[in-house]
Amino acid sequence: MKKAVKSSWLIAGIFNGLQKLSIPLFGLASTMILTKGALTVAEMGVWSLFLVLTSFVELIRQSLVKTSMIKYVSHADPVDQKFVLSAALFLNIIITVAIIVLLVCTAAPLAKWQSSPDLENMLYIF
Repeated sequence: MKKAVKSSWLIAGIFNGLQKLSIPLFGLASTMILTKGALTVAEMGVWSLFLVLTSFVELIRQSLVKTSMIKYVSHADPVDQKFVLSAALFLNIIITVAIIVLLVCTAAPLAKWQSSPDLENMLYIF
């Protein structure tokens, strides 16, 4: 029984590591393809601003929801785990709506401040 548990943790760890490795590699590859000739210098600047902004947004979402959820689910009794998961879902919905409102309200001023009107449309789509 212990070998099966260790094996499942090992496989989950390997898949998690591959996911963490593949995201930056595919991001780098897509940026290199775009830089090769698909985008102008100005468009590449807008793309870089968009990537930085969306990375911060996702980092905030991950930090506020996922980290605390993992902490409390692992320490909660099996009976209380469903309450922790439902609270994490509610918190995720609230944070997502708040980020959407914040991005919609600040997209135009941010694009104007950065002198990149295309950034506004990208933020609305995001």
